Amino acid sequence: MMLLGRVFSRSLLSAGICIQLIFIPQWTSAASASCRPIAYNYCIESHPEKSDGKYFSENLESNQFPENLTAEVLDSNKLDDSSRDLSEPPPSQDTFLTYKELEDPFGTPEEDIPELWDPFESHNRFMFNLNNTLYDYFGKHVAKGYRFTLPYDVRVMIKNIITNGTMPVRLLSSLLQGDLDKSGRVIGRFLINSTVGIGGMFDVADQEFDIKPANENMTQTLGYYNVPSGPYLVLPILGPSSVRNLAGRTADVFVNPTFLLSAPFAVSSGIAAVKKTNETSFLIKTHKELRENSIDEYISVRDLYQQYHYFLVNE
Repeated sequence: MMLLGRVFSRSLLSAGICIQLIFIPQWTSAASASCRPIAYNYCIESHPEKSDGKYFSENLESNQFPENLTAEVLDSNKLDDSSRDLSEPPPSQDTFLTYKELEDPFGTPEEDIPELWDPFESHNRFMFNLNNTLYDYFGKHVAKGYRFTLPYDVRVMIKNIITNGTMPVRLLSSLLQGDLDKSGRVIGRFLINSTVGIGGMFDVADQEFDIKPANENMTQTLGYYNVPSGPYLVLPILGPSSVRNLAGRTADVFVNPTFLLSAPFAVSSGIAAVKKTNETSFLIKTHKELRENSIDEYISVRDLYQQYHYFLVNE
């Protein structure tokens, strides 16, 4: 089980980078109570301090599997009728795992996730390679210098401040979906982290009050109302997207505090650049591992993008 935990945590690290690293700037932070392989970024964006795989290995090795995924180990002698007391009833069928219990507790049937329409694959591949080239020759080196300059804890604080500041996007999206639970969590987290958390530097709401983040945006709101995703797009610098996602991200801009406060373009662009660089600084190694382990990186990123958004919309 320990070996499985380590292998699984390794796959988590390899998957997550596709969602967030090589594209500028991406969706708002996400959180979940459980971490699926296809949505690693879904967890590390809220908990970058757990992105080294140790957290996942420790949890998977200890208690993250369902209680019914256990079976009695029978003595081989008991299975041999020649040596077993025939008055003893045969082993109960309940002793053995059923097919249902053997299914991956973290998995979802593949047919449940609709295939992403990619009519512009030739163009998308060109843009994908262009974005990777920009990352290789510019983004990666900037992120490495940033990581070398700023201590780990400072980078986590910067991430927390930016996430706290995008509260209006999550609040409006939650309200439009009629989700009062998430709306309350968004407000509660903002009030606690803005005060006790010193302007959002510390995630006191989660650490002390167990108020989990609610990752909502206008893209998810459109999906909630069954707006189709439309064709898959790879945008220059922005990376993976779709018609629905592009519309949702555009709507997010008008709810973002930098727009509401009429911040100059230079300020809003600077914040976006810092956010992207800060996120990338946590994920350089993971991006490298993804490339090394992918047969077709374009297909891997496209599928992970689709799965990530599917689970966000349907959570």
